[in-house]
Amino acid sequence: MSKSEISIELLLKNKRFKKSLQESIQEVQNFKNKTDKVGKSTDGWFKSLEAIIGLNTYSIFKDLGFAALELGTDIIEKSKKFENYESVLTNLLGSQEQAQQSMDMLRQAGSKVPFTVDQLTESYKNMVSNGFEPTQSEMVKMSNLSSTLGKGINQYTTAILDAQKGENERLKEFGISAKSVGDKIAYTFKGQTTEVDNNSESIRDYLIELENVEEISETS
Repeated sequence: MSKSEISIELLLKNKRFKKSLQESIQEVQNFKNKTDKVGKSTDGWFKSLEAIIGLNTYSIFKDLGFAALELGTDIIEKSKKFENYESVLTNLLGSQEQAQQSMDMLRQAGSKVPFTVDQLTESYKNMVSNGFEPTQSEMVKMSNLSSTLGKGINQYTTAILDAQKGENERLKEFGISAKSVGDKIAYTFKGQTTEVDNNSESIRDYLIELENVEEISETS
């Protein structure tokens, strides 16, 4: 997550800023709509303006205006998206306070991994809806392993959820094989085989901590 994304998200927390931004965007959009309706009748005026201030200067002002409109619209869209995420998490977690804490956690995690807050939130929602609330540390570990293997974070969290149900096909995409050994499951990754108890929690814990195996393999 880039510094600019973090700055934008901090601004979105300020309701007064969002309200002013929405009003400004609406004013620019209204002006654009009016000039679009006028159409060709404004061509002469614009050409005169170009002649007075110079074509390059005119182009710069024009580009800056539309760039500001696009940036403002993008910020509003991000605001709506995060408000929707918070609403969904409120329903899943049972309280708005918990949802806000989770969103703050995901923003912090996003500053440490090569995935966007959108991508992390989708994965987080997927896991929470299946009864597990990952910590920031666990989100970072799953993200780092996924990134190292050239995969998406949502691919890995989905593979973990499948494995907890005894479905290990998706794990093969990450170079992880699994087989039953009595009442345990033997997982092999990077040449290292580990047996874990055949229950949901043990399987999940092992797969989340695989980042440590990846680090060991790189240094050995």
